[in-house]
Amino acid sequence: MADLSKDEEPDEACVDISSTYQKYHWDCGIACAQMVLSFVLPSTPASEEDFDEIRRKLMVGHSVWTIDLAHIMQHLGVKHQFFTVTLGVDPTYSAVDFYTKRKEAERFTEEEERINDLFSKASEKGINVEKRSVTKEELIQHLSRQNVAIVLVDSSLLRCVNCDRKHEVECDCCIWNRMPTRERQYQGHFIVLCGYNKSKRRFLFKNPTFHADLCAACYCSFDNFDEARKSHGTDEDVLLVFR
Repeated sequence: MADLSKDEEPDEACVDISSTYQKYHWDCGIACAQMVLSFVLPSTPASEEDFDEIRRKLMVGHSVWTIDLAHIMQHLGVKHQFFTVTLGVDPTYSAVDFYTKRKEAERFTEEEERINDLFSKASEKGINVEKRSVTKEELIQHLSRQNVAIVLVDSSLLRCVNCDRKHEVECDCCIWNRMPTRERQYQGHFIVLCGYNKSKRRFLFKNPTFHADLCAACYCSFDNFDEARKSHGTDEDVLLVFR
């Protein structure tokens, strides 16, 4: 990622990206990919049938990982960069309910083999995967260029300040946040990061589980975003997507 000087980097930025909402409990990553693709490929939008065909071709089922989304971007010729602190599947996830107790998911060992195989083939497919965490400053720099990112977060920790102020309307992250800590469990969830405000120290994001007519802009503090994206289970996965 090329550096911007402080003079070139604005105090705030917001990318105008249309919302797409998931249809099932498992397809938040797919909805985020569709959001991003409609933004970076506006002249060649993929229909629902086209996108389903791409998923079938790449064997993306009901268990969607960030590496799946990277392969989708590569397949469509979209410039991207994948950052993660784990190259493959962390074996400790075999004890995490989110990964092992969903009825639609394949057995963990089978999924582990599939994901590890995707990582091993990434380089030959032209997918650039870098093993490290992404800093807040790097995310801000990326967004300041009117780019977006798909980020894996723990939705049990993510708190949308805007939704939280509307007591009659709550998104999943706010409902989870009001639960007693002892009742919370890791809930992997993909969001699209699309803006920031440095003075107010907050990130703007699109949540595929929540409708824009109820909440036009979800945002959280820098600190809360870091807590949610660095929770055990996320591997600190960030997929930067370039216009």
